[in-house]
Amino acid sequence: HFGNPEGLDSQDTYTTAEDMAYILKVAMENEIFRKISTSKDFVSSKTLDHPQGLKLESTVLTPLEGQNKEGFNILGGKSGTTENAGLCWATLGEKDGVEYILVTLGAPLDNLSKPTPYQMQDHLIIFEKIERKKFFN
Repeated sequence: HFGNPEGLDSQDTYTTAEDMAYILKVAMENEIFRKISTSKDFVSSKTLDHPQGLKLESTVLTPLEGQNKEGFNILGGKSGTTENAGLCWATLGEKDGVEYILVTLGAPLDNLSKPTPYQMQDHLIIFEKIERKKFFN
């Protein structure tokens, strides 16, 4: 349940990692959303105030540049940060030809203006450790 449209802290807002994973799964089924959220940057439509459009950079893919992602690829996703929620990421990744959605919530927020990237570190560690197991021959 979201108490406001922007997702900022509110007494009426509550959700789980499972809720966020489901929202991302459904959103990724939309071709336009998937294209935008899996792009490092995107130029918006033109407006009167911005005749060239606005260039938006991914808050997930941009910080991942230069990070070791051996054996997997984080394709895109959405970040979120509030004082109450901490550092949050919902990402779509691929490993061994299988796509996974990973959601982490509540990583420590030490400095709102320049936070330590704990949520990114969590995703890199978890994606590296994913193992696809065969249960049947």
